[in-house]
Amino acid sequence: MQKTVKTLVLITAVIFVSCKENVNNSNEIVNTPSDLEYLNQIEEREKGIVEMRELMGISSLNEIIPNSKSDIYFRSIKYLPYNKPIEIKTITNVGVPTPTLIVKTLQFDYQCNPVSGKKKLNKDCFKIIANSSKTIKNTDVDSLLKLLDKTEFWNLRRSTYNFEEMVVMDGVSIEFSGVRGKSLLGVDSIGIHSNSIERVIPERYLGVSLLDDFMNTLK
Repeated sequence: MQKTVKTLVLITAVIFVSCKENVNNSNEIVNTPSDLEYLNQIEEREKGIVEMRELMGISSLNEIIPNSKSDIYFRSIKYLPYNKPIEIKTITNVGVPTPTLIVKTLQFDYQCNPVSGKKKLNKDCFKIIANSSKTIKNTDVDSLLKLLDKTEFWNLRRSTYNFEEMVVMDGVSIEFSGVRGKSLLGVDSIGIHSNSIERVIPERYLGVSLLDDFMNTLK
């Protein structure tokens, strides 16, 4: 009986540590108020982000259908501190005659923050400051595809948020989302490769910084 109890305790400890590692992808050790509170904060924040995307008119990746392996849809959403506007940049050659850069800037009322705000989140929380599109070169698209492979974007984890980063949001937060076509081995059709990641203080991550720098060169 004593041996069984020890075994059960050991298994429980292993499961607990594994769950902590899956939730907190950061290499840093952080103190969280409790695991349950941390998970609840993550869930609440994710629901809020989904609702914010819908109100900002941001397409779901499921709506993007590539027709060839050179097709790409790549979007960056940058949340800046101190009530600065939200910047949304999209590069796509899917469903358009020529490769296109779409730039949208929104002023967000941070009192509508779904986690900490005092106002109800709705469309009145957003004001469009600028919305433009322009043709870009095929070489820009080629450079982006190469950079996505170089930074291993398609294999990056969704998030590295920890509790402290969620509470103290005084730095830049950025989200990258992408869909591309890919060849399927032995099949005469095109597959889809997609990923979406988000990082707080993106300059800490080399690959994310390189992608951010690239998007900033296209104006």
